[in-house]
Amino acid sequence: MLTAKLYVTTPNLLIRKSLNELVQAAIYKHLPSSEHDGHDSGGKKFKKTVFRADYDDNEIGIDFSSIDKNYEEAIAKAILKDEFRIGAVHIANSIVAIQHGSLPEGTAQAEVLGFVCVHINDSNGKRLYLEPRDSRFVEIITKNAKEKYETILGEPLEGDIEIKTLWQSEKPTYICYKAARHKVYKARYEIKAPAKMLNLILDTGLGSKIMQGCGWVGVVENKAGGVNG
Repeated sequence: MLTAKLYVTTPNLLIRKSLNELVQAAIYKHLPSSEHDGHDSGGKKFKKTVFRADYDDNEIGIDFSSIDKNYEEAIAKAILKDEFRIGAVHIANSIVAIQHGSLPEGTAQAEVLGFVCVHINDSNGKRLYLEPRDSRFVEIITKNAKEKYETILGEPLEGDIEIKTLWQSEKPTYICYKAARHKVYKARYEIKAPAKMLNLILDTGLGSKIMQGCGWVGVVENKAGGVNG
């Protein structure tokens, strides 16, 4: 996982609504074109990466993760060489760190926290964002995780995956990308799955609109063989 803090020369720039679009473009510039196109599975496109971005005062914070660790190193090098451009924003200084480490083999359960996006179309064709405590939400992200695993890793999932929503915020957060405002809730999930699946989720996110700034989750607690790790 890569964590970066980019400090801009002018605070409070009017970039909040376009931040995810600008960060996405900056990331893709340093990844293979195949990653921009995505990995196809019956019409669905899956990515090997996930990111989240925020902006406060004069600091842009970016978390970036990928199942391909070469991608993380490429982004880190671009930032350190001052080649990571967020639109026309001038970066005065930057701090970047990569944390290597995956959940150990034998881990069978983890609790994660993050902002996951799921939407469906209602009977009128209008986009409806589901809340994490909605059973349909859990069904969709579970099915999506299985399909992503088989598409990206090219192998069937050995074992099963079970996701349970433990808590969600009462008020939603809106993640902007171009003209879209994705309605998401901060939520905590318990995931029971093989370690390989758990690590895939941490490296590539959960749900939809992954490369629009949604889907990042981080470990709150993990359990190896049913014992707290």
